[in-house]
Amino acid sequence: MVDVRRNLAAMFAMATEAGAVANLITPPPTSPSKVQTRWVQDDFDDLDNVVLDLDPDAINLRKGPMALQDYWLVDGVHPTPVGQIDILRLVLNALDTRPQVPAEVVER
Repeated sequence: MVDVRRNLAAMFAMATEAGAVANLITPPPTSPSKVQTRWVQDDFDDLDNVVLDLDPDAINLRKGPMALQDYWLVDGVHPTPVGQIDILRLVLNALDTRPQVPAEVVER
């Protein structure tokens, strides 16, 4: 997780130094009873903490209401189309309340 933190911090710093409005997003929750990857629940929690440590204002998908059974594929990690739509709604709603990219950055 040290490499993830270092790389994410570097990308976040480069974006903000360039004048962009950077929005970090935590990973969505997983279905712990179904997770079938080399990652364990603690890894997802650690990644969540890395994002929130770098940006306390990150869009926190872990606070979203994604406990429904039909939100997750059999691996318990990847969302189904139903879950993807809900994640998209959460992200768009959060972005709607944040400052937009300054015009001078778009013109570069």
